[in-house]
Amino acid sequence: ILDKWVNFMSKKILLFLILILGLTSCVHTHTFSEKWSSDDNKHWHAATCEHTDEKQDLGDHEWIEGIINNPTCENSGLKVYTCKTCGQTKEESIAATGHSYDTNVWKGNGAKHWHECSCGAKTSEEEHTGGTATCEERAVCSVCHLSYGEYEEHNYGDLIPMVNKTCTNDGMAAHYQCSDCEKYFDTEKNEVSYDSLIITASHQYEAGYQSDDTNHWLECEICGDVSSLSTHEGGEATYGSGPICTICEKEYGDKLVLPIVSNINYEAGLLTFDGVAEATSYQVIIKKEDVEVFANNITETSLDLSEAGLAGSYQVEIYSRNGVYVSDDVATYSFTIFSIIEDIVIEAEIGLQAYANMYKANNLAHGGAYVGSIDNCGQGVTLDYFCYVAGEYEVDAYYMTGVEGAYHNVYVNGKKQARLDYSVVTGWGSSDAINTAKTSTTLTLEKGWNKIVVIKDGIEQDNWGGYAELDFFIVKGTGVTYNVDDYSEYNLIAPDKYRLEGEQASFINRVDSQWVFSNLVPFYSENASSKYMIGGIDAVGQGLEWHLNINRGGKYRVTVVYAYDVWHGGNYDVKLSFYHSNTHLRNFVMTNENLQQYKITDLQIDGVYQGWGVPVVNSTTFDIDLVEGDNFIYLTKELQDVYCQIDYIELTEIID
Repeated sequence: ILDKWVNFMSKKILLFLILILGLTSCVHTHTFSEKWSSDDNKHWHAATCEHTDEKQDLGDHEWIEGIINNPTCENSGLKVYTCKTCGQTKEESIAATGHSYDTNVWKGNGAKHWHECSCGAKTSEEEHTGGTATCEERAVCSVCHLSYGEYEEHNYGDLIPMVNKTCTNDGMAAHYQCSDCEKYFDTEKNEVSYDSLIITASHQYEAGYQSDDTNHWLECEICGDVSSLSTHEGGEATYGSGPICTICEKEYGDKLVLPIVSNINYEAGLLTFDGVAEATSYQVIIKKEDVEVFANNITETSLDLSEAGLAGSYQVEIYSRNGVYVSDDVATYSFTIFSIIEDIVIEAEIGLQAYANMYKANNLAHGGAYVGSIDNCGQGVTLDYFCYVAGEYEVDAYYMTGVEGAYHNVYVNGKKQARLDYSVVTGWGSSDAINTAKTSTTLTLEKGWNKIVVIKDGIEQDNWGGYAELDFFIVKGTGVTYNVDDYSEYNLIAPDKYRLEGEQASFINRVDSQWVFSNLVPFYSENASSKYMIGGIDAVGQGLEWHLNINRGGKYRVTVVYAYDVWHGGNYDVKLSFYHSNTHLRNFVMTNENLQQYKITDLQIDGVYQGWGVPVVNSTTFDIDLVEGDNFIYLTKELQDVYCQIDYIELTEIID
């Protein structure tokens, strides 16, 4: 039975399903838009199928009220409604509210008053009126009761002058005061407070601290009131000063005392002393007759003076030092540095007067030159030598000769003392070789300056002494000590007088506007200063040249010693010209213009006639400025048919 029932029901269900499917395939289904459509009253979803009249969800609008613009006094507002379902909107105008003036309240500015709406609109606007202004208050309008306009000008009156403060009473600055409001004003009429015009009484201590050795204080410059009196304090004493007060910065109290050295001694070139423990160095000052000649700061307690170039008597002052501080006291000591008479080398060319003919420059020679062409008697060299201790001195002469038996005589201070024999034939000096030999002699020298003249001075029988060339001399030292200060009456640098012998000069001859230099044979004269004179200056432009090398320049007075004779029954009218240069005028071109730059004077011979070979001293002298080192002095004849012989010229230093 159950199986039949199941089978029956299955057939029923199958028939039902077939019926449903058949019906479904025959019915139309509408479609609608998701967006809302609307009119003034309703909204819906419109059909999107071919049945466009179909509407779904049709309903009335549900309005929500909203305001976009509120109305003002003069402008309307705008109200907007929105459907809460579909969002459809509609607008509605709101009428302007119109002005609302508060007639109980006045508003205004400095010129007018009015009633005012909340929107700012004005009504009943008119100018203020009534009321009276003062220097403290403006006028009050009788309508609105507001202040308006300007304040009345203050009644300043005259400027009240300044009252100076004193040490105990206040002063007051110059000011004005209004007689109406009694307010105060400065000199520019700016309102100020009374207190700002007060110049407070006070003492004037601007000068800073006053002090004595114990205290410091402030002192009023006006009344002398003393303030802040207290003793000095702080600081530490040094070797340079006492403590410095930390308040007033004044030195007070005692400074540290730096002891001085002791047991000063000088011996054998070494200055020694006992030092002090507190010193870091010593300041040594050496003086000669209160003039400082040597100063040094040393850390040792000895000082080597052997190379300091000092000679004579001195006073030494030695100060102890600690850093930059120097002892107040000084240790003093007097001592003498003795000099030793040592070898002195004298170059022969230094004493050469006939430079043009006899000076032989040669780098192989001692000192770079030697003296040659000593061909005539009376010619040679003149040497100035200062002797500290009178006595006998050995002199070495270094020479060259090409002949046997040559010799020179030696004169000291005008007297013949020795003969230098040149026994070794060395050959003459040349650019290829300088072979010198030594010969020696002993001379007796005086204390002071000695003039040593070495000249050719022979006789006919020995060929007038032969021929020799001179390189240099050595005056041998004796080892004797002396104090150079014992010679203060002498000028140790150079003698104060020079004698230039005529026979030792070079002969000048004017040829084609140039000076030509040569030897002129001297002649013997018993009356001449050195037994020789020079003559033969016969033509205009002829003359003599002397070379003089000196250690000290200055002004010298020139004296001429000469001889002349009668000519044609009368005295000569002789005129000589003198020139000076510090360079040799070997290649000098002779013109009147360029010669004048060297000219010293024209000298008229005015001595008393004595005859040939008898020297006389010219009464007229002239002055010449000589330089340190080389000097060249020229004498020339200037007049024809007048003649003279030259013994010597003497140059004496003019001491102011």
